[in-house]
Amino acid sequence: VDGAECPDDIETDQQDSHGTLTLGVIGGYVPGTLIGTAYGADFLLAKTEITCGGEELKIEEYDWIAAAEWADSLGADIISSSLGYTVFTDSGSYTHADLNGHTAAITLAAEAAAAKNILVVTAAGNERQRPWGTIIFPADGDSVLAVGAVNGEGELAPFSSPGPTADGRIKPDIVTLGVSVYSAR
Repeated sequence: VDGAECPDDIETDQQDSHGTLTLGVIGGYVPGTLIGTAYGADFLLAKTEITCGGEELKIEEYDWIAAAEWADSLGADIISSSLGYTVFTDSGSYTHADLNGHTAAITLAAEAAAAKNILVVTAAGNERQRPWGTIIFPADGDSVLAVGAVNGEGELAPFSSPGPTADGRIKPDIVTLGVSVYSAR
């Protein structure tokens, strides 16, 4: 994959799934059916993922950083993202030792946003059963609220990434329902 462009033969139609579902849980409103946790709020939407056939490209991390700067410039109070990074297909991958809150570019940007009194909320990750196995960046940030997932019985979801950080801090910070959640699609 060259830069931010996908070859014509790679499926790229993935822009209506995870982030859209998450936004639906937060801001969705269908009378009598769905009331999101913040359905009356104003939202800015930045899609930073390239979704290039399962490829994870380093530029996506910098897209998130640009989106955080844009949100700050428009006065956002909260940045909520259900994504994160570990290993990139092209270059610049991280290691578990980097989960210290002071290494990954996206974590540094999330910490900078938090220093400007923006609440940064992010997924702990879906890595428990994958080779990475633990939280993702920027969930390692000290001022970043990392969210894990539980099922309806309050049990940790089998996919939800565990901590701790490389320097021993407990993550995720909180958990919420993340299995069989009703949302928009």
